[in-house]
Amino acid sequence: MFRRKVIGLPLVSLADGERAGYVKELILDPRGTHVVALQVEVNGHEGRVLALEDVHAIGDGAVTFSGDSALLVPLSQGKAHARPLVGRRLLTEAGSELGVVDDFWFDPKSGQLTRYEVSGGVLQDVLKGRTTVPSLASVPLSGDILLPASPGGDGV
Repeated sequence: MFRRKVIGLPLVSLADGERAGYVKELILDPRGTHVVALQVEVNGHEGRVLALEDVHAIGDGAVTFSGDSALLVPLSQGKAHARPLVGRRLLTEAGSELGVVDDFWFDPKSGQLTRYEVSGGVLQDVLKGRTTVPSLASVPLSGDILLPASPGGDGV
């Protein structure tokens, strides 16, 4: 599932079919390898969290959950915290800049990140399009993201 397609989806309760809010952002685990929760806005209150394990399904038109409002905890009480990945520079071990992480794909059941979409800048994106690279086993908390060298090359 593409992160960008999840942002803005309505959050719908399976208990009553009512819209409970909408998805604001995806929250990653401390290693930056799995989506563990959805940051949601509920009744105008930002900073609420729905754990991925409490999500019934993520579809093209909505995110469904059991409907228990107790699952929507304040971000400060959640087990994970928002961890920025989008907007960080992606470099190879050899120092070549691939661009900036613009988005990512993840498995909606396990939360596992599967690949990153990388932007080389507006001109590069128009001329050559954005590129995708496989996700990493771990991402540093801050700074640039380094891709390990591939067996025959410079990191991709």
